[in-house]
Amino acid sequence: MVNTAIIVGTLTEQFKPVEGTNRSTTEIMVKTNKASFVPVSIDDKTALPDALIVGKRVKITGTIRSWSEYTDDGKRHNHVHIHAAAVEHIANTEPDQSYVHFQGRIVTTPHSTVKGGKNIAQVITRIKLTEGRFFYIPIVAWSGAAQYVSTLQVKQDVDIVGSLISRPYIKYIDNAPEQRVTHEIVISRIIPIQGENNA
Repeated sequence: MVNTAIIVGTLTEQFKPVEGTNRSTTEIMVKTNKASFVPVSIDDKTALPDALIVGKRVKITGTIRSWSEYTDDGKRHNHVHIHAAAVEHIANTEPDQSYVHFQGRIVTTPHSTVKGGKNIAQVITRIKLTEGRFFYIPIVAWSGAAQYVSTLQVKQDVDIVGSLISRPYIKYIDNAPEQRVTHEIVISRIIPIQGENNA
């Protein structure tokens, strides 16, 4: 199974422990077309430099993952993040990037629409970690890639290359607007694969 992520950007804050786990989290600001704030987690096996300096540029190598929680409105909210195997400081000359490459299975019927005159398609993929344990990753495709994604069937295995981005949106709760942020993969390449990689 392919699952690779490389994030280059600016460390926005120190890693903060997640209560009840061996994980800590932070965000990396990545400036490509526009700024995204990519969530990153580490655990006690992650290789870290002697000191991490907020505001300095870092390179994260690891895998894409997700975890779920139930929100106040009783719905399950999926959190996508990069789980780092290694974190290192880098020179300011290296350009920002958010690169992910993974293989997964389509698990929802694609939703297609038109936005700003361009086709857009959204779907959820599933990455198998171990037997009975999966990560659920939302993907978004534009233009020609959106036309292809809109034809995908549930249970189709795919190989995806893209970028993890953050996207703000407004959710209305009891008619009151609430600012939220979601994270999703914007596809740059998607191809079908054969086999039972994510059964």
